[in-house]
Amino acid sequence: MDDLINNLTRQVLQLFERFVARARSVTAEDGPFSAAAVEKIRKDQQRLVQETDEVMNTFAPKLLKRNGNSRRSSSLDRSI
Repeated sequence: MDDLINNLTRQVLQLFERFVARARSVTAEDGPFSAAAVEKIRKDQQRLVQETDEVMNTFAPKLLKRNGNSRRSSSLDRSI
């Protein structure tokens, strides 16, 4: 794999690992079924999705440009 794909993968994996660590911490503190834990994890999940979208939107144009598919960027942006 090339550096661009490796960086993208690494960033998304770090976001997910942070989410899992936070979920474990929350459930250890509040219990797995408490309303507070569920709400915290829900907010963390929303943040994970938003941050993942940001990473993907940063890398998508670079990947498209590298592959010579700049005309497809608008359709890719909509699918991400």
